[in-house]
Amino acid sequence: MSNFTKLLSLTLVLLLVISLGVTSASAASITINRDSSYADGASGNRAYTYYWIFRADKSAGTYNSTGGGVNENGSPIAVTGAGDATFTYFLLKTEDLDRINRLGTWESSTSTWTRVSGNEWFDLKPESSERYVVTWVGDVTAERVQGAANWLSNSANYTAIDSASLDYNEDNNEWIATDLEEGYYLISGSEGKNLVAATTNIVINEKNSYPTIDKKQKDKDKTNFQDESVNVAVGDIIEYQVTVHIPGDANQSIAVYDTMSSGLKYEENTIDIKVDNEELQDGECSNIQTGDSDYILGCNWQVRLSEQTVIKYRNKDIVITFEATVTKDALTDTGRKNEVTLKYNNSHYILTDTVNYTTYYAGILKVDGSNETKKLEGVKFELKTSDGTAVKVKSESDYYIPDSTATSNEVVTNDSGIIIIRGLDKDKTYTVTETETNIGYNLLTSPENLTLAEDTGNTYTTTTTNTIANYTGTVLPTTGGIGTTIFYVCGGVLVIAAAAYFLIKRKMDAE
Repeated sequence: MSNFTKLLSLTLVLLLVISLGVTSASAASITINRDSSYADGASGNRAYTYYWIFRADKSAGTYNSTGGGVNENGSPIAVTGAGDATFTYFLLKTEDLDRINRLGTWESSTSTWTRVSGNEWFDLKPESSERYVVTWVGDVTAERVQGAANWLSNSANYTAIDSASLDYNEDNNEWIATDLEEGYYLISGSEGKNLVAATTNIVINEKNSYPTIDKKQKDKDKTNFQDESVNVAVGDIIEYQVTVHIPGDANQSIAVYDTMSSGLKYEENTIDIKVDNEELQDGECSNIQTGDSDYILGCNWQVRLSEQTVIKYRNKDIVITFEATVTKDALTDTGRKNEVTLKYNNSHYILTDTVNYTTYYAGILKVDGSNETKKLEGVKFELKTSDGTAVKVKSESDYYIPDSTATSNEVVTNDSGIIIIRGLDKDKTYTVTETETNIGYNLLTSPENLTLAEDTGNTYTTTTTNTIANYTGTVLPTTGGIGTTIFYVCGGVLVIAAAAYFLIKRKMDAE
């Protein structure tokens, strides 16, 4: 049937390793429990479909009670508990003649069964006009069960009696099909296919294992990579490390791609791909090009590990490192993240991991110390870090941002007495040193430490985090002037001169 052909085009050659449990029931059911290595949050178009291959009849005597397939260790399970690979089923001539002919022919005159070319597994022998006994030919090994599953899954070789998808239950992490007729079934999934006998309820535990991906980051001045958000300033460089673990039974290609939100700029020449601290060889991985089925528009880099590479590096970690620069677009970046995505087996298994960054701002309000409602415009400061390093800044519309290409680290209060500095790193301590204030006010004699607040992008607030006061007094500096110091000096000289004159005059009068 066309449905059968369409669904089986999705099946792959990865062997689904299963273990079976049987309970009593009047009708058959198939339940597939999701493997524990399937990560929470993973997605993809994984699915399972059953194909009813042979009918079963309990009344005939011997029938399968343990299933045909392979157990969790990869060893074959005999079709009966005693190891006999024979079970009884019936074929109605009016319905199943075509299926009989696809498996072979029975010569009644010689009582011989001749299998068709390609059928290496099933012999049929008529028991009555409406019933045949099916015999498994040869040993029931994992490889032979897989071979039979592959052969039966091709609609050119055999047509299933019935087929349907198993329903996925998210609450129980399982796929299930109920109210099935008893018989021999082919289970086909996006990760592989196998044969099971569903004469009673069958529970299958997935034994696939899936690759994992872990993304970490750090500031250039940090030692260890971390999962947590990093605090950065505009112009800082963030280093990233992506670790892809390949499980021991993986045999499909892996595609990895990275996307950044608008505040990050990918540095193209920094990407490095290693396994066991050694660079991957040419041909072991490739960049995915536009037009490829896995190509994702808008990503920064894309790497594909071929099936051969995946098999070669089973139980190994592929480590990808690269860098990105925090740009001024971070100030309007509401996402503030770097996300990596892993696609295994042509998108049947998709897993993402995300790390975030954070920037901060400082708001300065310059006021008259005796009347804080009076704001001081045009007061100049130099912005530095606590170790005295100048932080060069660029003036935007109503705030300053760090800019290593700028020529000055000067910030100046606006007509509201305010300075906003955005794109700062909370892990650093910033100071402002007053270099020029309004006429009549005392110049501050020591730097002021800035208090920072998280900058949340477009919704950042202009609320000030630091209030700095200037006072009037006896020292009244003007722009670049020496204040009243000259008057004190001159007055002192006059006092000394007067005292000297008085002493000299008394001495002359005494003589």
